[in-house]
Amino acid sequence: MKYNDLLREYILNSGLSLGEIARKMNEKGVKVDRSYLSKLKNGKVGYPASEEVNKAFAEVTGGDPEKLIFAAFVEKSPHSINKVFSKTEDLDEFLIKTIEKVQGGQASELVKLMDINERLELIRVIIEDCISNKRPLETIIKEKEAPYVNDNVSQVVKVPVLEYILAGHPIDRIEKVSDFEYVERKYVKDKQAYALRVKGESMIGDNIMNGDIVICIAQKEVTSNEIAVVAVNNESATLKRVKFQSDMCMLIPSNPQMQPMLENARNVEILGKVVEVRRRFA
Repeated sequence: MKYNDLLREYILNSGLSLGEIARKMNEKGVKVDRSYLSKLKNGKVGYPASEEVNKAFAEVTGGDPEKLIFAAFVEKSPHSINKVFSKTEDLDEFLIKTIEKVQGGQASELVKLMDINERLELIRVIIEDCISNKRPLETIIKEKEAPYVNDNVSQVVKVPVLEYILAGHPIDRIEKVSDFEYVERKYVKDKQAYALRVKGESMIGDNIMNGDIVICIAQKEVTSNEIAVVAVNNESATLKRVKFQSDMCMLIPSNPQMQPMLENARNVEILGKVVEVRRRFA
């Protein structure tokens, strides 16, 4: 079952209003409001909620927290991975069959000892192994008597999530990597790509919020008005729309409360172009 459908099912079965669910979640220390839950249920926020929110939501509504967290994991995966994992609602069954297929023996007791984060991490390891070895991902999931479903995960690339980048530092030499994201190869092709965790609210007019993840292509030039990763005077990089005017460069935030900055183009270094935004909710 899809993430949004599962949310609606949990709400319906609970008999609670969205306002009541929000209140109970706030009592658990998870800050949400009715409006956010409504948008989440109807798929209007573009990205599943965080694990903390999903866990609290399931507990309040009497649903299965692990099932909802897994559904969120599947929902936010790249299409080629989503297509594979959407064929199962049973995370344990998938892992047991996968482990037994690869290593042999009984895996059910091992899987039972894992918490949800360990199970999802194991899935990431399986995906990474398939990507690095350029081989199909076998779902180990049968639909009646149908054979295993194959999907080519070589269409997906793994990119590092960086907390910050500095001018003059090669992306592939940055050691401060906080996580990884999976990105459809068609968006990055054969270019070097990285993900950057957004800090601040300078680009909220483009629906890029504090804490979001932006997928970027490493490049030294962008077209005027594109959203770029830029560094001024060798300082930490930031996101801005750029507009070139002769030997000057205007860095334009989309937050209406912030003013554009006009810099000498010689002091501005383009470090990449934003190609995708991934929403992160508290």
